[in-house]
Amino acid sequence: MTKLLKEAIAAVSELPELDQDVIAKMILEELASETRWYETFSLSEAQLAPLEEKALLELNQELIKEALISSRIDSCSKP
Repeated sequence: MTKLLKEAIAAVSELPELDQDVIAKMILEELASETRWYETFSLSEAQLAPLEEKALLELNQELIKEALISSRIDSCSKP
């Protein structure tokens, strides 16, 4: 446990029990929320990976196509 967390718990332990329970509930809800966000992000990342790969492939194809067109224009414009 970190020093800051120990200080926070010590400060909360000085409060009335009802306030301690309210803060404990807030902490537990925040931890549960963080877990849900982490799980959602992990799933999204797995789902987005193939889309990212496809987008990069399409981008590379477009860049190659543009380079070929530019090369042809340059070669046609030279005397």
